[in-house]
Amino acid sequence: MQNSSNPFLRINELLDFLELKDVPGIDFSSDFPMRVPLSYAKKMQKGNPDDPLLRQVLPTLQEKIESEGFLKDPVGDTLAQKENGILQKYKHRILLIAGNTCSIRCRFCFRRNSKLLMPSNLPILLQEYLEKDSSIKEIIFSGGDPFMTPISVIEELIKKAIPAKAVRTIRFHTRVPITEPELAKTYLPLFEKYSERFHVVLVLHANHAQEISNETTNLLKQFQNANVLLLNQSTLLKGVNDSAETLAELSHTLFENGVLPYYLHLLDKAQGTAHFEVNEQDAKKIYHKLLTLLPGYLVPKMVRENQGEKSKTPVF
Repeated sequence: MQNSSNPFLRINELLDFLELKDVPGIDFSSDFPMRVPLSYAKKMQKGNPDDPLLRQVLPTLQEKIESEGFLKDPVGDTLAQKENGILQKYKHRILLIAGNTCSIRCRFCFRRNSKLLMPSNLPILLQEYLEKDSSIKEIIFSGGDPFMTPISVIEELIKKAIPAKAVRTIRFHTRVPITEPELAKTYLPLFEKYSERFHVVLVLHANHAQEISNETTNLLKQFQNANVLLLNQSTLLKGVNDSAETLAELSHTLFENGVLPYYLHLLDKAQGTAHFEVNEQDAKKIYHKLLTLLPGYLVPKMVRENQGEKSKTPVF
């Protein structure tokens, strides 16, 4: 019996929970081990090996195929690192590696091969960086997942930003409200505490409407009540959400929960993820159809991230 506080780390235990047998193509010896919270696994359809949530997390032998153009650092994170744990690709904002672990290990993750880690002295490094560069207006907390980092550490980082008058926005990129809503709830008092000093933005990463549970819905209402701006970014994934109808359902579900669709990313070409790629021609067809199904304010911007560019690149 799976303990509610522990994730699935063994493939067979997850398959047993989902009542699946003889699923072909599984990689039981992946260098990128599986981690799936029970609360996320409960959203999967039992007996369905093609469940869109299961496809996002189940290690497969396809990940061992080496494909041309798929790299260990597909978006240039290493080159963008200005200080240990601090990246800057775009003007007026910096990204912190504010977490070393994730609640869930997505098989399509662009940082699945990354060696970037959060240094123990990140608060001091952040303070020094902000003192040196007064143009920074926004700090992005990424990782890993910042909601897997102790609250005391996240608060220490926030406090280092308070003296920097130009910094008005703190943004958090996280999957935890989707994967472990009860854990995400523990960060709510932190946002309430600093909502007068900063605009607080929370960017979820939901790829399918099935990921939005009642527990997540209740949590998002609490974030809204704390004046947190809720956005969502998705990745276009073959076999998961590569249809306009699926994406439209996701946008409607997000909006019902007070979340605005933000970005629809074309796959970042990380080594081991080629089987998730939707080619650009097909992606454009899906997107053009999506435009006919949704009002403009529910259509996420379809983009790709190109190493060295000064912004995300729109794809029409």
